[in-house]
Amino acid sequence: MISIRNILVAIDFSDLSPTVMDYACSLARTQVPYESVIVTGRPLVEIHQLVRQHAIDCLVLGAHSTDKPEHQLFGSTAERLLQHISCPIFMIPPRQASEFISRG
Repeated sequence: MISIRNILVAIDFSDLSPTVMDYACSLARTQVPYESVIVTGRPLVEIHQLVRQHAIDCLVLGAHSTDKPEHQLFGSTAERLLQHISCPIFMIPPRQASEFISRG
């Protein structure tokens, strides 16, 4: 059985952030100790470093859509994370936030 002990929740304080946190808490299923870390810099670099430094088992983040054709499925950062991060990634699409907000 796969054991998920360390979840990194990457948020950017957008409208999608509360939904991303809800999904991460559901994955954790129980009250677990947590640590808040605020970093600045290039998201891809900072997230990659945190994954390595904290032995992250699962990354949870929001996927932002973009107008650029090469990044239509996910935002460019989310797309690059899929290519470079070795742990499983749980991505929340933008429509989840709008559905969550409308359900209130």
